[in-house]
Amino acid sequence: MRKIYILILAFITICFMSAGSFAFLTNKTTNENNTVSAGAFPKFRVKLYSSAGPVFKDTLSGHQNQQSLSYPLWLTDASKYIIKDLTGQVLDVPAPRDQYETYESIANNSKNISRKSTMVSANFYSWKGVAIDKHDSNLDKAEDKKEHGTTIHHIVVIENSNRYGQESPKIKLADLKLDNITISISQHDVFKGSKGEYNVQRQPEAFSPANPQNSTRVRTFDLINGKYVRSFKNKDGKLTYDNQSSNGDLPANEADMILFDVGGEGYYAEPGDKGQLTEQQVLDQLYGRLCGNQPHADLNNDKYDIHYQNSTPMYNAVQEMIKNNDLKCSLDRSICDVKLIKDGNTISEEINSIYFGN
Repeated sequence: MRKIYILILAFITICFMSAGSFAFLTNKTTNENNTVSAGAFPKFRVKLYSSAGPVFKDTLSGHQNQQSLSYPLWLTDASKYIIKDLTGQVLDVPAPRDQYETYESIANNSKNISRKSTMVSANFYSWKGVAIDKHDSNLDKAEDKKEHGTTIHHIVVIENSNRYGQESPKIKLADLKLDNITISISQHDVFKGSKGEYNVQRQPEAFSPANPQNSTRVRTFDLINGKYVRSFKNKDGKLTYDNQSSNGDLPANEADMILFDVGGEGYYAEPGDKGQLTEQQVLDQLYGRLCGNQPHADLNNDKYDIHYQNSTPMYNAVQEMIKNNDLKCSLDRSICDVKLIKDGNTISEEINSIYFGN
């Protein structure tokens, strides 16, 4: 009986030693004696990266099955860059396969990114914001690339902070919750006019990379011999490394590091909707509005022709521009806020603000 009391007292003492520790009673398989198992929950490090990149599935409204063919290779290059950054290696840019697959990180508060990096079209356009000319030999078979334009990608990375110290439990991909931890993501863009600023609020996201729908946007890695190695889940649910799993690019159920491409919605051009305008002219008009050179709504017979679909975040922002008679507003910046929440309290927050040039 005295031994049991001592064990209970030890259990209580360990529980109060640290808010980040855990302790529980277990039975050894070799005998019937109760023992106390103790340990520490892993401390997560959250980091946010930003880049312009190709669109992935579900980016285009009404075209959910379309995806730039170079997207998986682009995300692979992004993973290489991020791993080098996390492990303190030289951040040399990977040798690009071509201009469609190159990853270039955008620093927080950077002003060196074009507004064309937010443009998306339902038809096939290059990252440069121009219509693909199938007869232009300089594009190196660009018509086969099926690029739908480019968007700003915000990539969230979560890893165990003590990866070079004591081994800690892996982050579980199944629910990304350990000790009541969740991830909150919010994004908004800011347009700037002569009379004020106008917010375009994006739909907030719950961090759910375990959803099979997001599998192409997730990378999982395990720390093996001091190096991060990409991990996959096989068709039978077992773990495999280095090469693609037998069931496609499915992330592992748990990992030492999880990389998730939050992405961005971008601004859309629908060629053919403006009558006699060519595809390139429609795209150029969108770019002109993003730069503040053309109005976001036209006054015609005392009625405004708004160039965006009803009920969209951009439509609501334009309504405010109309009220202020401030119709030439440029896309000034894009802001992504990622919070790590524990027991209802924010314990880590990363915010990237991208300021656009021409």
